[in-house]
Amino acid sequence: MKSNIREIIRYIDDTTLEKSNDKKKDKQESASAISEEVQEFVDLTIIERMGKAYSEWKLKQDKESVSEIAKKYQKLLETLSQEQEGVITEYCNAIFSSGAETEEFFYRLGLKDGLNLKNTVKSILEMIS
Repeated sequence: MKSNIREIIRYIDDTTLEKSNDKKKDKQESASAISEEVQEFVDLTIIERMGKAYSEWKLKQDKESVSEIAKKYQKLLETLSQEQEGVITEYCNAIFSSGAETEEFFYRLGLKDGLNLKNTVKSILEMIS
């Protein structure tokens, strides 16, 4: 009789544990499904925002093409001595390097903000679930 009761208790424990694990799995699956929907929404929002910002920026830019500017730069270099040409070239390279560093800084800042936003949204979703 005691062995039967023990078997029944084990069976109940196992069944309860199994149901608990199934509930956890279901909860995780539904949370991941929500996360995928949220992630897709965020991705589309970012893409739309970047496209809009780029279009606005491009409209504000000078209409003179880069190739025309390059031609004018080459004409300028032809009028300069070797030393002057070297100084101008170094100056332009410094400007381009500075611009690249600035772009990298803002890229990393945006990436950091995006990861923080992702973690915040994830935390909120976990609290809601």
